[in-house]
Amino acid sequence: MPGITYVATTAGRVVEVASTVSRVEKAGELTVRAAAVATQVISHSSDSSGASGNEASGHGGGGTSPESSSKETNIENNAKAGLEREQKTHEQLVKENPGKEVVSQRLLRDENGKVVKDQLTGEARRLDHAVLDAEARTAKTVETTGQNVDKTAQLAKESRIIEQGGQYIRHPKTKELHKVEGVSELRRHD
Repeated sequence: MPGITYVATTAGRVVEVASTVSRVEKAGELTVRAAAVATQVISHSSDSSGASGNEASGHGGGGTSPESSSKETNIENNAKAGLEREQKTHEQLVKENPGKEVVSQRLLRDENGKVVKDQLTGEARRLDHAVLDAEARTAKTVETTGQNVDKTAQLAKESRIIEQGGQYIRHPKTKELHKVEGVSELRRHD
């Protein structure tokens, strides 16, 4: 009997509960909106009758199992806390860098603007924040995280992508490329 897998994306990462995140940037302000919903995605395998995963397992679309309820709540709370940390960091960076623009959720790209993927994982790297220097066309990047979160693997991936030529981010409006000043600085918040 095929199993049920709960998947979704939160800030570009696959998690076990659906959570939608929208970000609206206006003139240096970042407004973060989050709404968590449960979405059930059925595995692609089928039973001998050829029924899809939800038909074979006796589950209809939507809803969650009782066992996953507390797990979903925990993931929703973590997603909300993460968005609050990102908002706090964004506000700090704007205050610390007068005259510079702070942008969020930028992908590492090559000198031609093409997204560069890590050769080891096959994944791209989306940076939480970048402080743009318009004159120098450079970007100081910052990663926001919790106090006890291990970011070693994520920063190692970022370093490999930079070594592979993913040394730029693109401005969300002008599309100009800005060269990153090395691996992201970590900012930890409760």
